[in-house]
Amino acid sequence: MPSRMLNARFQVVEFTGRQEELCALRRWRDGEPRLAARLLHGPGGQGKTRLAARLAQESLARDWKVVSATLGQGAVLPPPGSQDLRVEGARGLLVVVDYADRWPLSALTWLSSNALLHHPTLRTRVLLLARGADGWPSVRAALAQVQADTSAHLLEPLGEGEGGVDVRARMFRAARDSFAAHVGVRAAGLEPPGPLAHPDFGLTLALHMAALVAVDAAATGIRAPRDMAGLTVYLLDREHLHWRIRYEDAGRERAGAGSGFATPPETMNRTVFLAALSGPLPPGAGGGLVRSVVGCPSVERLLDDHAVCYPPAESGAVLEPLYPDRLAEDFLALTLPGHSADYPAQAWARPALDVFAAADGPAPPASLARAMTFLVSAAERWPHVGPRHLFPLLHDRPWLALTAGSTVLSALARLDGVATAVLENVAGCFPADRHVDLDLGMAAVTRELADRQLPEAGQPTERADRLLTLGYRLWQAGLLSEALPVARDAIAAWQAVDPRAPGRSRFLGTAWTNLGAVLSDLGRGPEAVAATARAVEVLDASGGDAEAAELGKAWSNLGNQLHQVRRFDEAVTVTRRAVAVRRRLASSDRQQLPGLAFSLNNLGLQLADTGDHAAALASVGEALGIYYRLAADRPDTYAPDLARALHNQGLYLARSGRLEEAVAATHQAVALRRSLAEVNPAAFRSALARSLRNLGQFCHAAGATTEATAALEEAVALLTALAAADPGRFEAELSAVQRVLGGLRTSASGAANDAGSSPGGPEVVRLDPRTASLVAARLTVRRGHDLIRAGAADPAVRTLTEAVRMLRSMSQMAELAGALSLLASAHLLSDRGAAAALVAARESVLLHSRLAAHDPDAFGAALETARAIRATAARAASGPPHRAG
Repeated sequence: MPSRMLNARFQVVEFTGRQEELCALRRWRDGEPRLAARLLHGPGGQGKTRLAARLAQESLARDWKVVSATLGQGAVLPPPGSQDLRVEGARGLLVVVDYADRWPLSALTWLSSNALLHHPTLRTRVLLLARGADGWPSVRAALAQVQADTSAHLLEPLGEGEGGVDVRARMFRAARDSFAAHVGVRAAGLEPPGPLAHPDFGLTLALHMAALVAVDAAATGIRAPRDMAGLTVYLLDREHLHWRIRYEDAGRERAGAGSGFATPPETMNRTVFLAALSGPLPPGAGGGLVRSVVGCPSVERLLDDHAVCYPPAESGAVLEPLYPDRLAEDFLALTLPGHSADYPAQAWARPALDVFAAADGPAPPASLARAMTFLVSAAERWPHVGPRHLFPLLHDRPWLALTAGSTVLSALARLDGVATAVLENVAGCFPADRHVDLDLGMAAVTRELADRQLPEAGQPTERADRLLTLGYRLWQAGLLSEALPVARDAIAAWQAVDPRAPGRSRFLGTAWTNLGAVLSDLGRGPEAVAATARAVEVLDASGGDAEAAELGKAWSNLGNQLHQVRRFDEAVTVTRRAVAVRRRLASSDRQQLPGLAFSLNNLGLQLADTGDHAAALASVGEALGIYYRLAADRPDTYAPDLARALHNQGLYLARSGRLEEAVAATHQAVALRRSLAEVNPAAFRSALARSLRNLGQFCHAAGATTEATAALEEAVALLTALAAADPGRFEAELSAVQRVLGGLRTSASGAANDAGSSPGGPEVVRLDPRTASLVAARLTVRRGHDLIRAGAADPAVRTLTEAVRMLRSMSQMAELAGALSLLASAHLLSDRGAAAALVAARESVLLHSRLAAHDPDAFGAALETARAIRATAARAASGPPHRAG
């Protein structure tokens, strides 16, 4: 098929042009320092992937190790262990990250901490490919934390300036000759279908499309179009022709129904449209989408036929999309009604898009994110996509804009014609607080809304409120230089509001609090203290209930800022006031409990730094009791806080000489942080290492030498990997733990330290020994549920199997029953999991039946769900196995 020859993966066209850029990449690869990352960015079709592939080929020839990093969630990946990532004997390591602008910041940060990148003597380069550079400052900051040198390079249009047309002509001829040899026609005399000086031909892909169409038109006798829209339509017409020829040839050859290629071209058109939206998926998730969006009697037959036309890049995947991406975006745009191009739009396309993007629909989150990315990109080039399809979709389902992260939110804010109402609806879905993977996009949308609405703001309060929101979003996105003047403007705007206006004191105090936070992040500690003290003054003077929550936050921030400038006694005094305010609020409003626990934990830290360990224990103990209740309901949100409180409690107990209690508390901190580190190593491995270090030291002091050695050995292993990634941050800690471990190993007897538990002291909050384990099990269940939604069958099965094991050991019948239902669903996602799904589903029904017999109102609906899963598993177990495309 012609489109497949445009796929950079097949390298039909030899690398031509871009010699200056290639030389620059060679110099970057071979230079200093040891670890460096570069962003190579430019519009789709500019040739980023081909340039990176050329560098990779040359690097392999020079004995470099070359690795391609893939965003895993929802993707079909090779099985673990099938890729050789050993670097012994390699001259250097090159890691290529394609579509880096589609990666969440948290995932790129996670990648940057991978031990593969941090061999102390191996020159390592990370090449990130992206269409835009909106998220680069945040990525650059994350890379700086692992001491990586960073740079960015914009890939300019081809042949800009004098002699540009000659460059384009050489690239056209090279592509023409490659395609002609592939197709089997004479290349001589085949001219470009349009003038190469046109701006459209500044893209490598455009030149390749022109060359391919020229060759194909010569082979088929069809007249070649002269503009980019015509080239696109020509190639898509050839896709349609291929589907029809496949179907008609198979129809003539079939001996009987059901054999050979059986999908009519109209159905294949719908399936290719769906694949362009969804991207490659595991068979279970892909089959579910086909049933819902395409609708056909034989899903397996359709997926097999689609794989004939579009063979999957990864074994076991289905719904391989049309490539290159820019052609897939154009296909989506031209299939959706509303354009005037000479290409048949389809009336079914918009309803299919609505079904695909339904809130309770079958599309995994990764597929929704891809669809939003492609639709926003298509809307940048095709004027009908936004007003006719994308904007109405987002007006009704604004949450979809958040699925693809900051890059798409930022692009949406820049789109011509996007209505203010659409952006307002999208902004209405933003989380109230920060979100690392959305902060930049939320700031872009908020900035665009402010630019539109501030000039028209009729009331002083409206202007002040918009400035307050904008400053907060810019601060949360780390855009501190932009946030600082806006934060000051917000203060001035609220000061100009009539003092009698409702909420004026609260919002003015919040504006001062925000300014203090921005100044603190800029490292201007004394100024931050002054600004936050002013916030306290404004909020405290009003004395109203509405201002009390903000006052508690301001007192808490002020305590932290005083602590940072080493005014420890003042910090304790101020944080006690924060605790008092938040305790009063929490007595009548459970929503205030997290703020109270946060301030109590801070107070414990500040008291410990003044040497008052008994008071620190009392404060952290109260925080611990609150965090346990919160984490039991929402482990994914509050388990990190619970683990931190347990860690602190163990430390203060040890400093008070109460070693047995310190060991017990720190054991629970380790259990929780281990579960958290399994979900997100980048965020929690260092915290786990600190808890293990403490556990080892406390066990050693208490005479438990074997347990101390095991904990310290694990801490050393974690810190070794962390120090390889960030020596300045972790090497000293690693050395300290290694010294403790070395002394423990070489001690003559390992006798117990005679510092025993001292009587008395404050009452310590003692949790049931199973508390941390139960929260960890709930975290594991949540993780399994997320993996099911992402269509990641095998990881979901492994995760939920572990959750079931944990819950069995605790005799948690209700939670075990729910986990078994999820485990059955996870098994059903995989091709060969029907039998295992039926086993899990049967046990789930049995347990739910027992629970419903005692409490039908609480468990009746769950029982029906379990029965439905059992029925599905029974049908799957008795029928023929699913076939991978």
